[in-house]
Parts: sequence; C-alpha cells; structure tokens
Amino acid sequence: MKGFTLVEMLIVVAITAMLSSLLIVYNRTGEYQIVLFREQSKLASAVFRAKTLSVATFGKSESPCGYGVHLDPGGSYFIYRVFPLAGEDCFSPSMSKKYVDGASDKFESDFFLPSTISFVDLDVSDIFFMPPNPDTYIFNASGGDARIVLAITQTGNSSAVVVTPAGQITAQ
Repeated sequence: MKGFTLVEMLIVVAITAMLSSLLIVYNRTGEYQIVLFREQSKLASAVFRAKTLSVATFGKSESPCGYGVHLDPGGSYFIYRVFPLAGEDCFSPSMSKKYVDGASDKFESDFFLPSTISFVDLDVSDIFFMPPNPDTYIFNASGGDARIVLAITQTGNSSAVVVTPAGQITAQ
C-alpha cells in the first residue's frame, strides 16, 4: 500500500495552518509599518514645505513673515503663514511666530493621522521658519530640537521627525 496515513495528513494540515496564521500576523504588522513610514514622510514633507515656502516668498511684495507647521496632539497638523500686524514689520518683537487662531493664516488644510497612528509625548506646538536664512523657531517645552514621534497604536513601534534649531529636518 502506498500513500499517507490520516495522522500524517492531519499533521501537515496543522503545520500549514500555523504557518499561515503567522504569515497573516506578520503581514498585518508590515502593513502598519508601511502606514507609519508614509505618515512620517508626509510630516517631514510638510515641515520641509514650510521651510521652502519661507525662502521662496522672501522679498516678494506682500509676502508673509514666514511659514510654520502647527501640531495638534489630537493627531492633526497644518502649514500656516504669519503676516505682520498693521503698522509693524516682520522683525517687530511683538510679532507672534506661533500659530494664533484668527491672527495667523492657515496656508493648507489639515493633515490628519490615520486612527492606527498617533503622536507620542508631543511637546512641540509649532515650528516656524522666518526668511531669509531661514531662522528656525521651535516652540516646545524642552527647548532644543523638535522631536515629533509617531507610533503605531496597536504595536507601539515608532519613528520620529527631528527638526534642529539650525533648520535641519531628519527622519529617524
């Protein structure tokens, strides 16, 4: 007699089912990781866009004093621009470089993080770039670099976008 016994067939099916379940779990983790890296890239691009806009619009008539990115701990961010108040210039000490609702101008609509991604320990509210260099203003509690950490809510895996006071933007 040739062939496989029933026990051998059941063992093969059980091993195949276990391997398939592991593959499904790792595939889901990989999917979350791709979403995390995509959101990290979008955030870094928004910060870089604000920096680029501040340099590109310098010296043009009725140009803003600069561009920034406002971060909301609830999971959204947007690019804003600041114009001087009447009778002031961009270098006036009273000019706010931080996003102020009603006084600052939202330049682009909000970017929302997907429900699987969140900010972790966000202590940065605004990153502002003021031409011509551009000068970088970071509004955070700790001072120094702005470290914006994004994390997958299900697994805890994280990545970060770091902006230095010199204006260097890196993804970690």
